[in-house]
Amino acid sequence: MKRRVLVLFLCCVSGWGWPAALPAVEEHPAITRLTTRIQDEFGIRIIYREVPEEIHPAIVFSPPEPQDDGALVKYLILLQEELRRYPECFYQKIRLEAIVLVKRQFYDSRPLEGLYQRNTRIIVFDFLRNQEHVIKQRLNVHHELYHMFESQNGLAWRFRDWESMNVPGFAYHVPETLQPGGNPVNYFAPPVQGFVTYYAMKNQAEDRAEIFAALMIASQRRVVLRWIKNDPVLREKVNILRAEVIGLCPDMEGRL
Repeated sequence: MKRRVLVLFLCCVSGWGWPAALPAVEEHPAITRLTTRIQDEFGIRIIYREVPEEIHPAIVFSPPEPQDDGALVKYLILLQEELRRYPECFYQKIRLEAIVLVKRQFYDSRPLEGLYQRNTRIIVFDFLRNQEHVIKQRLNVHHELYHMFESQNGLAWRFRDWESMNVPGFAYHVPETLQPGGNPVNYFAPPVQGFVTYYAMKNQAEDRAEIFAALMIASQRRVVLRWIKNDPVLREKVNILRAEVIGLCPDMEGRL
């Protein structure tokens, strides 16, 4: 499968006024080897140590440093594995232009593992955040890819009745006081029916991205499929989300 994705390793702190050229740096051979493999497999154009001017100025981050090489290699392996889960039609629909790998990423002082930019079709990942919890890193890759998929295909209007599926009285918010164990049908699920994580309760878009990400990871998908047996709200959301994604990309059938 050939794809064009732009992977960048940044050497400056996010901001304006980037230098036109940077000194040559000897790259770690494993990083070079992995990025070459990604290019061979996906048709990816690799750019090192050059920063796209389109990155939002509110995004603050630090570049990879030599001591980060080991973690960067691990993340590149993970990224390649997760990108392989998608068929060609998904990439055609997502129209992704760039994946930017940084560390210590913040947006308006909030720590971020990932962030997508709809207009420039760029996703920025903090490859060090949650490095001790690899499943979270994998889920985040799919979470941000879904955001791009939804935004590039105008799916929000298709989900205009999404909020009406929630239990009566629920309003999207950032949960702070909810305690585990309150879900009446699945004890280990978030305490409100219809959600796969607490973060999914933030807004409709995050709700869908969290469901999609969980469905893309086999171990998490098994949990969700078990939960929907007892949770009609979550079952309806899963069925509708699957139908819309597969409707745009039929080869996603059986992958989520």
